[in-house]
Amino acid sequence: MDEALLRGLFDGCSQEERQLTTKYFIHLQNTPGSWKTAIAHFNQSHKCSDDRVLFFCLQILEHHVKMRHAASSNEDVVQFRETVLSWLHASSNVHNLKPFVKNKMAQILSLTVITDYPHKWPQFFNNVLCLLGGQDSALNSSQSSTIDMYLRTLLAIDNEIVDREVIHTQEENVRNTVIKDHMRDNCVPQLVESWFQILSCSTAPIDPDLLCQTMNVIGCYVSWIDITLVANDRFVGLLLQYLSVNALRESAATCLRDIINKGMEPLSKLELVNSLVKLLETNGILDTQNTLSNDEESVEFRVKMADLVNSIGSALISCHQKLIKGDDEAHALLSLVSIRHNVPYLLSYLTDEDDGVSENVLGFATQFVSVLKHLPYLADDDKQSLQALLSAVVLKLKYDESYNFHNPGEDEGLFMEFRSKLRTLFDNISQVDPSLVITVSQSLISQCLADIDNQSFPDTEVSLLLFHYISEHNFEKLFGSSSTIGSPFHTIMMQILDSNLSHYPHAAVLLQYYEAILRHEKFFSTSPTYIPRVMESLLDQRGLRHANPGVCSRVCYQLLRFVKAARAHIGDIAVNVLSNIEAILKENQDSVAGQMSLSPNDVLFLYEAAGYLIVHAAQSPQNKCVLMRNLLDPLLAKFKYYLNQLYLITTPQEQDQISQLLYYLLSYISRTSKVFPNHQMTVQSGCVECYIEVRKIIITEVIASQNMEQVNSVLGSIVEGASASPDPSVKRICFMSLKKLVEGWSGQNVLLDYPSTSGFIDYVYKEILPICFIVPLQPTFDLNEGQAYLCLGEIVSLLKELVTQRGEEFLLYLQSQYLPSLMIPTDIGQEMSVRLQENDMKSLKIYFKALFTSLRTSPTQRS
Repeated sequence: MDEALLRGLFDGCSQEERQLTTKYFIHLQNTPGSWKTAIAHFNQSHKCSDDRVLFFCLQILEHHVKMRHAASSNEDVVQFRETVLSWLHASSNVHNLKPFVKNKMAQILSLTVITDYPHKWPQFFNNVLCLLGGQDSALNSSQSSTIDMYLRTLLAIDNEIVDREVIHTQEENVRNTVIKDHMRDNCVPQLVESWFQILSCSTAPIDPDLLCQTMNVIGCYVSWIDITLVANDRFVGLLLQYLSVNALRESAATCLRDIINKGMEPLSKLELVNSLVKLLETNGILDTQNTLSNDEESVEFRVKMADLVNSIGSALISCHQKLIKGDDEAHALLSLVSIRHNVPYLLSYLTDEDDGVSENVLGFATQFVSVLKHLPYLADDDKQSLQALLSAVVLKLKYDESYNFHNPGEDEGLFMEFRSKLRTLFDNISQVDPSLVITVSQSLISQCLADIDNQSFPDTEVSLLLFHYISEHNFEKLFGSSSTIGSPFHTIMMQILDSNLSHYPHAAVLLQYYEAILRHEKFFSTSPTYIPRVMESLLDQRGLRHANPGVCSRVCYQLLRFVKAARAHIGDIAVNVLSNIEAILKENQDSVAGQMSLSPNDVLFLYEAAGYLIVHAAQSPQNKCVLMRNLLDPLLAKFKYYLNQLYLITTPQEQDQISQLLYYLLSYISRTSKVFPNHQMTVQSGCVECYIEVRKIIITEVIASQNMEQVNSVLGSIVEGASASPDPSVKRICFMSLKKLVEGWSGQNVLLDYPSTSGFIDYVYKEILPICFIVPLQPTFDLNEGQAYLCLGEIVSLLKELVTQRGEEFLLYLQSQYLPSLMIPTDIGQEMSVRLQENDMKSLKIYFKALFTSLRTSPTQRS
């Protein structure tokens, strides 16, 4: 090979050298005989050459075996086979090859196998075994490199023909089946014997890594070979022995798990699993007390053992279900006995201090609860097991003292995922024995409330969490309703609200407190005297003014939720609550610039809550209009200010920032109107004039700029609001604004003054018209939802306004250019043009709703 053209592989090379190397690589791939050059270079320099050069050569060989080997001459095929086979023998003299080079060599060997075996090279595995010394020869540590390459090759072959994560074509599946069948008939027993020889080598110690790799190979191959070749006294005896060797025990546990996971008939599987459990018990392996050290190696072993126990339980439950399905009641009962026998091991690992250990047996736990659910009755042992499971769930739901609430990272994220899985297990237990979970939950909350000051935050938080959980189940027969005065549920709610829990110093407890109580609007409908108390906590240092930003953020949403739920009872306190919210909004007036703790989404919740408070306040329509003006005026002032700033700045980055701020302001204004499900209610509230005035001000301010470049930035924020906002009320006001802009510009002849390439009409056709179709075709745009349907009305009004302003020009563009770009059929475009010239808005909205509903499911809709 040209050494100069290989310089691009090395650190410090120039861009030109790297490009030359790439071209050289492509040239060699496309040159039929280049594989021989690659082999010669590899064989000549593998003892001293850089690993990157060796890998380069191997990539040439990989391309050859994939693309040309099958069509090569017999002479070339033989040469290639001898070369790759020699790697196994030669590797015993090379101990410093990097793993990625060895893996590529193994991959090339495996690719040769799937190309030539069994029809062209039936003796491949026999040839490989001979290089190990043959079946009767003892192995020793001097063969470590050869054994390493042998095992890597077997794993690579498994990856090509068995690995279920690899998607194969039908043709490849047929090929793989032929290979496996031939291997079973001709060489699998010899391969298995070689694994035993490696594991039991006594002449000289084998590298522990190779022993682990061998167990990995066994675990992979056991899924499709005769189980009796491995599940026997001599193999299992070695694996049990290795479970007591620190360097080997994790791999041994995984290998035993793979043996248990072998697909088998239920009676055979039942016998296998029971016999393995008995051996594990005899050797004291399943007892977690033997591995309770918290050092990393001990924890990792318990993780593997938990995985093994999980497989034991899942396998027994699978047998039980199959035997029931097959009407084999006698053996089904025996399998149930076996399941129950292993529950103590499940509990032992589920309550492990390490969450990774606990999580690995959740599958067994969930399936066991499902088995209990289908029994005609629960035996006393089953009830005890269920109670122990629930206690374990409660224990594992608790926050660890090391949980970082201020800066949560990966570990915290994993715990929350684990918590979610525990919630599923809790729900399953609730379905089997609701009385149990109610009793336990009541007991915990009562203990907490009896001595709050001396409760740790994990205990306090989890008691509220369990109350939250059970309140989401339909336990009214046992627990009563939150609205039924005197029921257990109602009593606990009063006890919680009468306690000092809202003053608990830990943020996690406070958040869970709000989660637990604010979802029960029925309680507040029968006990409205608690509403002012809860509202006060949401507004002061326990809520919106809390020192923890996470609490402030969550309370913004919780406050909105509570205001909506209690709106029928807040009339007398609405104005006072509104004043508090306005004060907080004023303090956070820079939040749109990202300088305060409340995010734009948080502020949206507060403005929506403010809208509800105004509408449901015990005030006259005139006073409500004043309250709404007071709420919206600061937003309009900021809109004018930032719009003027937009005209003064010139850098694109600053313009984008100002446009984003304008979008937020429009969103806040429109969010206050979400309380109105229809125009009639807006009129009845007395606030309709406020919104008309707001719209006029916004339109006037934008049109007054008369600077098309800056106007486009403003228009961009409005278009973004219409298309990107998840809130249909925001979309609605944006489309209303766009319609008024079209009217306003037309009235000033701006449409005629600007050339079509840069003027407003060009913007209309390229930006505004598309969102009139994109938005109602969005999957999240529910055409049956009230605000969305009102938004659809504004879209239709905008389209009508474009017909009014541009006439035939617009209709022609719509039919001949835009609708065809969406792959909408011509006949639909023609009908749409006719409809848009009608004046009945009600029928037009009905037509477009049906049209967009149809287009969503139509194969012609452009994605």
